[in-house]
Amino acid sequence: MFLKDPDFELMLRAVRAWLKDEQFSEVLTPGAWEYARWHRLDGVLAFLSDPVLLRNRVMEEMQDEALLMELASAFNGEQIGFITFKGLENSRRFHWQPGVRRAKDIDLLVEPDKRDMAIELMEKLGFAFPDHVVYLKRGFDVEHSVICVRQNRIVDLHWRMDSPAYPFVSVGDVFSHTTSLFLGSVQIPVLTPDMEFAYLVYHGSKHLWYRLHWLVDLCAFVRSCPLTPEIIQRIHESGQHRSYLVANGLTTKLFDFPICDPDEAPAVSTDRVEYVVSFWQKGARHHPVSIQMTPFQLFRANLQFTSSGLLKWKRLWAALTHPTNSDLQVFGGFLSRFPWIVVLRPMRVLFASLGRK
Repeated sequence: MFLKDPDFELMLRAVRAWLKDEQFSEVLTPGAWEYARWHRLDGVLAFLSDPVLLRNRVMEEMQDEALLMELASAFNGEQIGFITFKGLENSRRFHWQPGVRRAKDIDLLVEPDKRDMAIELMEKLGFAFPDHVVYLKRGFDVEHSVICVRQNRIVDLHWRMDSPAYPFVSVGDVFSHTTSLFLGSVQIPVLTPDMEFAYLVYHGSKHLWYRLHWLVDLCAFVRSCPLTPEIIQRIHESGQHRSYLVANGLTTKLFDFPICDPDEAPAVSTDRVEYVVSFWQKGARHHPVSIQMTPFQLFRANLQFTSSGLLKWKRLWAALTHPTNSDLQVFGGFLSRFPWIVVLRPMRVLFASLGRK
């Protein structure tokens, strides 16, 4: 029993029933709902047992879609090419029921040379930004995205797919693999299925699948869009094959829902699955070590994590040399956090991995 927690097991049974379109008659406990909210699967539980909550989720999703159509019209009007990916787009394309896939924001990707134009456009549209936009305008390009907020609606504006310390593929490659999603009469550029699936595998693995909805996204994708040879080829070309096999082991053991042919994927032992679950229990999130890593990949991940910390130090140096009022308010927090993140955490990760089975 994972985590030896009946509430967690109850949530897993509910998700299994939804994925397989089976009847579910068990009474969901408050503990199961708490797990579902953490793993962003409460929309699945709402579909099974709470139509009022599901209706509210559908209304929220419709508001996000209206915002996405507004952004698409604005970006097209300024001739700024963009792509939307992950949460909201994933819900519309690959999940059967509206409102089930909870998306906390809208992810947009623009080409790096259009980043400043996109930020200025978001400002004109009434969005507010966190402090690190100030550093971007000073020329300190140490981020991969910026959070934009307007009336409790969040847009994550990317000019890279992810942090420079965790490269996926180049933005140019991404923009050459796009298709269209229509919301009403508005055409929304999205990733092709092969690139979308490879990115979902990469993104969930990078975070050690610490929220189960990333695994459920893969299951929903496979349920709606069978894996073609082009998708499998993209997984290999983007270096995600080992991560894909581990994800298959996890979806099989947690949800009894394999995402690839059993003949093509070796089994993942229960102790490996429980290794991942132990990090959920401990609250670990952006952990660079994944259960599919070889020793060389582990060493490289530690170097990447350290370089990510150094990039954050560069941002801190910008705050020190050109402080704003907000910088002065959070300066104490920076001093208390960054030395541990940059120096000690990679060492702790490395030593912990040596004792791993």
